[in-house]
Amino acid sequence: MLLFFLVFGGFAVRGESPPKFCHGIDCPKYMVNGSVDGSDISLEVRSYPGALWASTDIKANDQDKALQTGFMRLFNYISGQNRKSQKIDMTSPVMCRVKEIGQGPFCNTTFTVSFFVPFEHQGDAPEPSADNVYLDKVSDRTVAVLQGSGFWMQNDVLKYVGQAGDLLKQKEIAFNDTTYTFSGYDPPFRLFNRHNEIW
Repeated sequence: MLLFFLVFGGFAVRGESPPKFCHGIDCPKYMVNGSVDGSDISLEVRSYPGALWASTDIKANDQDKALQTGFMRLFNYISGQNRKSQKIDMTSPVMCRVKEIGQGPFCNTTFTVSFFVPFEHQGDAPEPSADNVYLDKVSDRTVAVLQGSGFWMQNDVLKYVGQAGDLLKQKEIAFNDTTYTFSGYDPPFRLFNRHNEIW
């Protein structure tokens, strides 16, 4: 949930160390600014500096299928389908931003699936070879984050987006309610200690 304000004022992620859910691979730095607490859920308020991501857009009416399609396009990019034929390390999370929400059950939504570009390539990432993959400079932003575990499918994501939005409205905190981001930090074969987020 992209907030329209700055709260109370990185790897200021718990003191210059990446969080455990990154599992030792690069993931974007952020600063924790505070929290928004409700009776059932709590949202962590984070500020992210601008960073480079590799992205691809998919028009679909199913987020799970869009994620599968987007993941394979981006995996091909980091596996060498780029102008330098260079292999790039996997990072976390796989981010899925909803840009244009379909107006009905059979209308397509635009999903942007992204891989974070490793720190060593933030300044010199190779250009993608495929026309449907691009380098995307995501601007600084402040977001409210709902965190959870397990395997989240589209229905789970929509439920948690609704819960997070309801809490922000209840607290009279202005936010962009036309878009949301789902971030998954784990490969499918990791069965336990999974970490998912709604931004």
